[in-house]
Amino acid sequence: MNDLISQLEVFLSQSRQIVVMTGAGVSAESGIATFRDHKESLWAKYDPTELASPEGFAKDPHQVWAWYQWRRQQIAVAQPNPAHYGIAKLAERHNLTLVTQNVDGLHYRAGSKNVYELHGDIMKDKCNASNCDYQQPAKNFEAPLTRCPKCQDEYLRPSVVWFGESLNADLLFKVEQATEQCSLFLSVGTSSQVYPAAGFAELAYRNGATIIEINPNATGLTSQVTLAINKPAGEVFAQLNLTG
Repeated sequence: MNDLISQLEVFLSQSRQIVVMTGAGVSAESGIATFRDHKESLWAKYDPTELASPEGFAKDPHQVWAWYQWRRQQIAVAQPNPAHYGIAKLAERHNLTLVTQNVDGLHYRAGSKNVYELHGDIMKDKCNASNCDYQQPAKNFEAPLTRCPKCQDEYLRPSVVWFGESLNADLLFKVEQATEQCSLFLSVGTSSQVYPAAGFAELAYRNGATIIEINPNATGLTSQVTLAINKPAGEVFAQLNLTG
């Protein structure tokens, strides 16, 4: 482990531009259950991929809203872990672009700035109408579902990207640009299975970047990486020298 940490520190020190991509494994270390890990909750009998979809919301908006309010309650009491803080510290010393598939906002709470949140922010509400731009921070995690106060037409919904929805095109373009230009791509706590996010590491690889993976288990990306550290991200960043 110490040898791997030393190698990671060398790569970081030699890199002019870094892209860090984080996934659900980083949030899981803060106690936030992944989509596929709600077996012990009251929502265990429901399929999260159906709840987190336009079809699920159209079928039963109150049920979907209640599920998201429950998730928000879990996230509100969660705290950033050493991976969140370590990445924020890295950004103070390097030209670093942080991209996350997570929606919990823990990177911001750890001090990161300008986080590219590919899948949105669960702690915000927005109008479900495509032609209404209303958005606000979610403050009451027990409040019932309400109509949009601006258009009075559609319901409010969490400001996240649901299954079947497209990611923000402008955001994708910015991430693609950073990925094409980076010299080091760091994949942290992600299974590298969900596209288009999983494709960014491949894009960096094709453009000659060094790829480093920090994840407890091997993934489809592992065969392409220069360095694989099969440990939880928080454990790795807790041992990383971020002051040199």
